[in-house]
Amino acid sequence: MKAHEYWSVGALLTMLGTFYTGYKGTKSSHKYFAASSLLCMIMAIYTGHVSNGKTCKGLRCGKGSECGKLCAYVCF
Repeated sequence: MKAHEYWSVGALLTMLGTFYTGYKGTKSSHKYFAASSLLCMIMAIYTGHVSNGKTCKGLRCGKGSECGKLCAYVCF
């Protein structure tokens, strides 16, 4: 789970860099920030869905069938 958090923070920082370089008009830096932002977002999604080859299933809360909220994940 830590890898997902780190990639998400990296994506946020590179997105801020992309906005800043776009505002300043430096196209070469803007391209590199945009590409690295895309890479960080892809890796954040990948590490969030795949955790060491385990499959995760959501558990419903114990309030009965009328409660449709997802309360926890169990990984096998």
